[in-house]
Amino acid sequence: MIDWYTYARGTVRALFSLAIAFFFLLGLLVSSAQQQVMAQLDAGTSYSVARKVVSDSGQARSDLQAALATRKILQAEKRGLELRAADLDGALYASMASVDQIVESIQHSGLCARLNADGLPEGIARWGAVYGCYRDGTVPDGDKPDIQQLVDPANDPTKITERAKRLKFDLQSVELTLADSDARIKEAQELIAKSGRASDALMIVTLLDQSFVGWFGITHIPPALMQIVLCFLSGLFGALLITLVLLVYPNNDLSFTQTNSFWNRILLGGLIAVGVFVMIAGGVAVLGSSETILNGQSNFLSFCAIGMLAGGFSDRFAKWLSDNATILVSKTQPRPLPDAAVPTPADPEN
Repeated sequence: MIDWYTYARGTVRALFSLAIAFFFLLGLLVSSAQQQVMAQLDAGTSYSVARKVVSDSGQARSDLQAALATRKILQAEKRGLELRAADLDGALYASMASVDQIVESIQHSGLCARLNADGLPEGIARWGAVYGCYRDGTVPDGDKPDIQQLVDPANDPTKITERAKRLKFDLQSVELTLADSDARIKEAQELIAKSGRASDALMIVTLLDQSFVGWFGITHIPPALMQIVLCFLSGLFGALLITLVLLVYPNNDLSFTQTNSFWNRILLGGLIAVGVFVMIAGGVAVLGSSETILNGQSNFLSFCAIGMLAGGFSDRFAKWLSDNATILVSKTQPRPLPDAAVPTPADPEN
C-alpha cells in the first residue's frame, strides 16, 4: 500500500529544493548583471539613480518634443510682436515729425502762448500743447487739417505710445516664456544624454527585464540589498546541498549532525549566512570603512561562497556557539554554601 503522506512530503521537499536552486541561480544572474552595470556607470551614479534616469527618459523625450513645438510657436509670436513694435515706432516717429512741424508754424505765428521759445515742452507733452492750442482755436488755419489728422487714433502720438507700451509688455512676457521653454528644453536634453550613457550600461539588465526574470522584479533591487538576498539564498542552497548529501548518502564518513529536520536545517543555513554577512560588514565598518559594501561594489561571488559555506556548515556553527556560550551559562556550577550553625540551647540545670 502506498504511503501517501510520505509521498506527498517527498514531493513537497523536491519542489522546495527546486525552488531554492532556481532562485539561487536567479540571484546569481541578477548580481552578475548588476556588477557589470556598476563597473560601467559613471562615478557618483548609483544603480537606482541610473534606472530612474532611464525610466524617465521616455517622458523626457515627450516633454522635449512638446517644448520644441511650443518654442516654435513662441518664436513666431515674438517675431510678429517685434514687427508690430517696429511699425509702431515708425508711426510714432512720423507723427512726432508732423508735431514738430506744426509747433514751428504755431511758434512762428505767435498765436498760442502755450508754445513759446522759453518753455517748449518735450516728447508727448509737446503734442499735448499743440492739441491745447487747437482746442483754444489759437493755431493758424493752414495747420488745422494736419492737427485733425493727428487727432485720429491711428495717428495720435499718445495712443501710439500706449499701444507701444502694451506691445512691449507682451513682448517681454513672450521672451520670459521663451526663456522658460529653453530651460526646459536644455534640462530634457541633458536628461536624455545622461540616460543614453546609463542605458548603455543597463543594457544587460534591460535584457533580463524583458525575459522571464523581469516577472519577479528582483532586478529593481539595488546591488547593496541584493547582496543580502544573495547571501540568504546561498545559505539556503548550501544547507540544501548538505541535506541532500545526508539523504542520498546516509552512510557517509562526514561528521555532520544527523537530524531528520529538513526544514529547520535549510532555514538555519539561510539565517546563519545572513548573520555571517552582517558580521563581515560590521567588521569592515569597525576596522575601516563600509563604503564598498554599502555601494554594492564588492565581489558578489565572494559573499555567495561565504554564504554557501556558512549554510552548509550551519550545524557546526550552531554547535560552536553552543559550546562557547559561557557568558550567560556556565558548565561548572558553584558549590552550595554550607548551612549556618544553629546554636544549642543552654542546660537549665547548669
